[in-house]
Amino acid sequence: RHIEFDLTGTGLTYEAGDHLGVYPENSPDLVRAYAQRLSVEPDTVFSLESLDHSDGSTPFSQPMTVFTALQRFCDLTTPPRKALLKALADYATDAAERERLASLASSSPDGKADYSKF
Repeated sequence: RHIEFDLTGTGLTYEAGDHLGVYPENSPDLVRAYAQRLSVEPDTVFSLESLDHSDGSTPFSQPMTVFTALQRFCDLTTPPRKALLKALADYATDAAERERLASLASSSPDGKADYSKF
């Protein structure tokens, strides 16, 4: 696919070899639905601290709202990989949720069928 951008009047320049970054965002309705499912207020402000004492250059090292984090930094539309579902199952405190996540992560025929419907 070939796409062209008209930079006239933007003050931007482009030279051969330059790169263009595209940063998609999740829709506000989807973000609010996820926040509700996670039982967290979208306007809650948080930040994360690196445990390995790196330079801290992660998107979450600066305070931001849950809404911003879910909208700009989380892929909410792609089905999660089975490894993530397995990890979530390991930490789930609700037995029914743990069983459901483990089933989705399973490589059994039933687990595969369940995941393909998911």
